[in-house]
Amino acid sequence: MNELARWFDTHCHLDVEPLVDDLRGVLDRAWAAGVRRILIPAIRGPVADHGWPPWIDRAWGIHPGICAEIDPETIARRFADRDYQPRAIGETGLDTLADVPLDHQEQVFRAQLALARTHGLPLILHVRGAWERTLAILREAGRGLPWLMHSFCGSWEVAQGFLREGAFLSFSGSLCRPTARKTPRVARLAPAARLLLETDAPDLAPPWWPTRTNEPAALPSIGRFLAELRGIPATDLANQIENNVKSVWPDW
Repeated sequence: MNELARWFDTHCHLDVEPLVDDLRGVLDRAWAAGVRRILIPAIRGPVADHGWPPWIDRAWGIHPGICAEIDPETIARRFADRDYQPRAIGETGLDTLADVPLDHQEQVFRAQLALARTHGLPLILHVRGAWERTLAILREAGRGLPWLMHSFCGSWEVAQGFLREGAFLSFSGSLCRPTARKTPRVARLAPAARLLLETDAPDLAPPWWPTRTNEPAALPSIGRFLAELRGIPATDLANQIENNVKSVWPDW
């Protein structure tokens, strides 16, 4: 990898096994690979207040797949009870594959959207299947905050709807799978200023990764794959991603 390239992982679950069991090794390998910032979404458990190095940031959120027992009326209080300053809200959204009624998911999602607006924080979106319903909620909320589409896997037609609302599209190792059909087209056509990268580790390892456990050190190879799709040097893509990230978090 070109030593000038700096990579930013906007979605990595360092707080879950097996990554949390080897944090020092995971972070050392990430830094050696050129990863210079990592955001942990929906961080939970005892590591939420872990003494993280300054290049690791955290987001607060409730995933739609685990929100069945969450009373939307308690979300503001839950947020207030946190022990750290989050850099975003999420991941939150709607998932048609989750074993939680969509109406309840929507209530929890709307409560977190309200938190993001109240505190001026970016919103990390987890969406599977419920594209139009999610887009309608965002349109109703109006612009003003960055929307980050985590591990985007929709069609170009779906992507255009979210792009018109100002969303960023984040691509993960799922982009690199031989079975990927829709996502590569989106990755080629999306405006450069709206691109982000992530690993979603420990999930979604790119097909060439030596183990099934993904980790942030894989991010540069995902970036090189995206750069090749777009026909540009990997360092140019890394610089563009850095600019995009800093448009969301200027102090990154």
